[in-house]
Amino acid sequence: MIFKKNTGLESLDDCGIVYLCDYVPRNRSKDYIDSRSEELVLAFKDQKRTNHALALETVLKYLKANLDRNIALAAVPPSKKDRNFKTASHELIRKIVAEIGEENNIIDASDCLFRKEDMEAQHLSSGKRTPLLLSKLTGLQHPERIRGMNVLVIDDITTSGNSFKVADDLLLQNGAKHVLNFAVAKTVQNENFKIGFIFDLDGTLFDTDTKILKMKRNLRKWDEAKEQVAPLSPVDGARQFFERYADYDYRIVTSSPAPYATVLTKKLDIPNSKIITYYDTKRHKPEIDPYMEAKRQMQVYDSCIIVIGNEETDIIPAKKLGMTSVLISSQGETSADYTYNSFSDFMNNIDTILAAVNTKISFLLTKY
Repeated sequence: MIFKKNTGLESLDDCGIVYLCDYVPRNRSKDYIDSRSEELVLAFKDQKRTNHALALETVLKYLKANLDRNIALAAVPPSKKDRNFKTASHELIRKIVAEIGEENNIIDASDCLFRKEDMEAQHLSSGKRTPLLLSKLTGLQHPERIRGMNVLVIDDITTSGNSFKVADDLLLQNGAKHVLNFAVAKTVQNENFKIGFIFDLDGTLFDTDTKILKMKRNLRKWDEAKEQVAPLSPVDGARQFFERYADYDYRIVTSSPAPYATVLTKKLDIPNSKIITYYDTKRHKPEIDPYMEAKRQMQVYDSCIIVIGNEETDIIPAKKLGMTSVLISSQGETSADYTYNSFSDFMNNIDTILAAVNTKISFLLTKY
């Protein structure tokens, strides 16, 4: 399965899964809520929680803004057969259909897929929930509701994507035209608990904040800007980072196009595969899209990423996603977690930041 975080349903292909946020299984008696996104997951999933209605409305708002007309909505069946048609996903579908279904020809197919026999939840099953087992325990009824339709299958949490795959196969075998998948969250695996870095380029790794260069970049005069930056060297400490911390994965995120960016990144021997430039995402900083693409490429959990930039537009998306943020600047107020006057000052304190993030990772792993 192809997992895409928070990219919008328009990016979905068959057998792809869009999900809103990450989820870390934990001891519910000692909840560790690392971000508002994880609180959303727990509140959505647990219909007895007082904030369930608010979580439901949050997911409902997202789907209503992204749904196409003429679509059928189905739900992944629960692990226990006595919960058939009673989950938060089923509740969500009924609300969508009640609010916008008639005018948009959105069909309630939430009772099409059902569980034949009980099975363990995915994160407790130690890998035993194979597609073969799932297919034996999953049934489909009322095929006329999905025949010839585009179907969006909804689940609260996905781990391997196997439940989606089995549901997709059943729906297609029974006449669905296309099947797309949406989950509120994706379970984070242990291998995602590793530190990664996201660096801004201009003004952070290179001193390109002169009035002339800023003007040329703002006017999109990239050929002239390339000539201006050609003689520049990295800021003090930048080369030392990539030499000393070579074991850490990283991405360079810039709102500049690749031909300009690579003039600078080549000076630090940064491969093009580690650069996310203007045309790699639909939206750009301060939107979260380029950071989400960096996270997707590195396969690192949000809270394990350290973002380093020189402007508040670098910090805003990091704060939204619960990433650790570092501002390299001596001017103005900031919401960043750490602020340093220079990159070399950041390098003098990097071990303190790494220790703090490693403490967070250790805590998460004890709850996993």
